[in-house]
Amino acid sequence: MDTPIDLDKLTHQTQQREYLDGLRDLHLGMVILILSLLNWFVLSPAGATLLVKTVRYNKDLSIVGMIGLLGLFILIIFGTERVMERIRRATLWKESGFVKPLRYGFNKWMVLAATVIMLAMIVGSTWLMAIGKLPQETALRSIPAAASLGTGVFFFGMGRSLKLQRYKLVGVAGVLLSIFLYFYPLSFALTWFYLGIGWALILLASGIWALRLALLELKRGAAHE
Repeated sequence: MDTPIDLDKLTHQTQQREYLDGLRDLHLGMVILILSLLNWFVLSPAGATLLVKTVRYNKDLSIVGMIGLLGLFILIIFGTERVMERIRRATLWKESGFVKPLRYGFNKWMVLAATVIMLAMIVGSTWLMAIGKLPQETALRSIPAAASLGTGVFFFGMGRSLKLQRYKLVGVAGVLLSIFLYFYPLSFALTWFYLGIGWALILLASGIWALRLALLELKRGAAHE
């Protein structure tokens, strides 16, 4: 008698496959770091001054530079995607063969919850600033702090949905980072800097831990052959 195929379990395992080895964590950490550092530079006094001078004295050069930065960012994203695929084909998936992972279908309620929490934090801080209950600098910090909070909630939801405990811990770490960014007296520009550094370190730790486990599992499989 044939064993029935559990399609839900198979779909879940295929979705998990994309995140089990930790390479996606490292990739996302790099993307968040680049975007945050770019925001920090543009908003910092030196970066803003340089940008204004460049636009004022050479508008064409500034446009070419912005297009070049955008192209470089896209190239980095897709380039690292290719590198991940090559690493998986050569090592982690060498024995099992390459199976294109089923990308995780994001739960609309989870995305909605993260978005509502982010907007509530920003709108609430803006309202408190408007009535004189909150300093302007703190209200501005609510934007990167809300970004960290929403990302943390999103990762926690992914951890529950994919049954990956480390993503729950990543989500909690992101929420704690959000609290630090909101209350610690940093400038608006520096808050973006610490946002990028913080999330890069969180995802680096998560990625290295998962990659270590994946390599150990690979060694155990090779030893049993």
